[in-house]
Amino acid sequence: MKKIIIILTVWFSLAAINLFSQCESYEYDLVTTGFTCDLTPGEICVSSYADGHYPLDECIEYYVEIEYPKGNFIFTDLGDFEVFYEDDDIVKLRAHIDLMYDISDQVCLQGVLQEPETAFILRIIHPVTGHVVSGETFYLDDEKEIGANGQDLLLSQAIIDQSLLAPDDSRKEPQRVYIHGNLLIDVDYSFGTGSNLRMAHGSSIEVQSNFYLNIVKSSVYSCNDEEWNGILVLRNDTGKTDFELYPNPASQYLTIVLKGDNETKFEI
Repeated sequence: MKKIIIILTVWFSLAAINLFSQCESYEYDLVTTGFTCDLTPGEICVSSYADGHYPLDECIEYYVEIEYPKGNFIFTDLGDFEVFYEDDDIVKLRAHIDLMYDISDQVCLQGVLQEPETAFILRIIHPVTGHVVSGETFYLDDEKEIGANGQDLLLSQAIIDQSLLAPDDSRKEPQRVYIHGNLLIDVDYSFGTGSNLRMAHGSSIEVQSNFYLNIVKSSVYSCNDEEWNGILVLRNDTGKTDFELYPNPASQYLTIVLKGDNETKFEI
């Protein structure tokens, strides 16, 4: 099997934000990718997309602020951000994010995590009042390891072991997972917006007949060009399409749906 690196831009979901009464409602996604690879720069992105209403002029541009302990993270490319505040203890980075009719916006920066388990704080700040309209604490390396090299792991067993979320919860909450061996999808399952699936050397995902795997605005990748064995979708008689890859009209980012109808190995 040739070397495969799969990256479907990963979007870590923030809940929909109820803004002040003079503004419309919008949704924001927090995206982190690549920080579990050894001291290589990763990327943090925040994206927004309008809900189809025209906001008032004062509501078009908000501030995105990211705060972290000084020294625990070193930015290599500020991208859309700038240093807003810095002292001996903390650093605050800020960027403008536009909220416009039916148009998404995205602001990103790159850097290297220096201290494991560092808590970052994301704030969305009202452009007029300066109030924090949403806040979220997030981590860049909160990854669970599942499976073992050369062995099969049933997804249903991983749920029982509480290594993976139950299906109802997995649609709503992002997961960051490091997969070893062969993960067998034996229940209908979704990895929700912003999930990271890191694949170990020789690992694979196998969607069993009559089940589906839905990976929503998430990322499947390996570190340091490690070879892994792709995604196998097994045959059934449902007649449904075996592979769907389409942009989400609301966010303009990719969603992938894998259905067990065809004995095909996909190299994406």
